[in-house]
Amino acid sequence: YKVNYLLEKLENFDSNEHVPTDELQIEHIMPQNKNLSEEWRKELGERWSEIHQQYLHTIGNLTKTGYNQKYSDKSFSEKKNMVDGFKDSPLRLNKYLATLDSWNEEQIIKRANILLERALRIWKYPEVSPETLEKIRLEEIEIDEVSDVEEDIFERNLSKIKPELRNMINSIIKKIEH
Repeated sequence: YKVNYLLEKLENFDSNEHVPTDELQIEHIMPQNKNLSEEWRKELGERWSEIHQQYLHTIGNLTKTGYNQKYSDKSFSEKKNMVDGFKDSPLRLNKYLATLDSWNEEQIIKRANILLERALRIWKYPEVSPETLEKIRLEEIEIDEVSDVEEDIFERNLSKIKPELRNMINSIIKKIEH
């Protein structure tokens, strides 16, 4: 659900022509199959197994398509150039893919950064004046000093945040606690 939401926002942000991406499937550009073909291994290079494991489920390697079953474990070149491939895709998420000749670690990272830039335009950081930052710095307290009352206030306010953001925050908190 989170990935669908994220890809939908990345696809439709700043566009007057909304694409109903909920009707499309998530496509792993580099296939999920642990037994990658020789062509995929060559494409990814000597460290193909490590790259596959590290980047398989990352945003740089994910897109949306109505042709997931047709793409299957095909090579990047085939997925790009086949009828209804990335070259033919009307999705903005796939425009960059249509310009590439190969799909490897460098391209996955580059696409992830492109999508990150778009995400930062969607979900902007608040602008804070230097004076406010200084005030916050002077008022900082150690995390260990947070009282039960303050934690209770945080929990109550967290419940007012959109469910998607609340889940992301809770997941970050769980990672920090472990």
